Amino acid sequence: MRNLFSKVYNKLMYKIYIYKNKLQLVKFIGIKKGKNLQVYGNIKIFGNRCNIIIGSNCSLNEGVMISANSQISFGNNVTISSYSVLHTGYLDLNGFPIKSHIYKPITIGNNVWIASHCIIGGGITIGDNIVIGANSFVNKDLESGYFYAGTPIKKIRKLN
Repeated sequence: MRNLFSKVYNKLMYKIYIYKNKLQLVKFIGIKKGKNLQVYGNIKIFGNRCNIIIGSNCSLNEGVMISANSQISFGNNVTISSYSVLHTGYLDLNGFPIKSHIYKPITIGNNVWIASHCIIGGGITIGDNIVIGANSFVNKDLESGYFYAGTPIKKIRKLN
């Protein structure tokens, strides 16, 4: 009896897993993506999904938020850790008190790791072979081959 229950339970869990994967695939309709995209947990995507281009061997972790009112492109081997935010828009202060937004693209190079709780602003270009430390605010372009951290972001040291 226990074996029968175990087989039925395993089949049921398999169907739920497949069902969740189908739900996950629905989130990515319209996004241009390469091979081996890994998604761990729930992510939120706002704006136009057609503005998102994801390279091969990328991973997005729990709580990542992507606001794609302008283009966001990921290179290959990019990891976005938990609860990081990529936001293409910001307020236009020149038109104050009238509130308007400006949208600029975000470009992320190859072999980039963005640690937990980072915020990437619009109009930013992140080079290749970069690690960004946790809780960092990226408000300027980042040169390839370095470790960056802080709020606002600072170059810490060269990577090997």
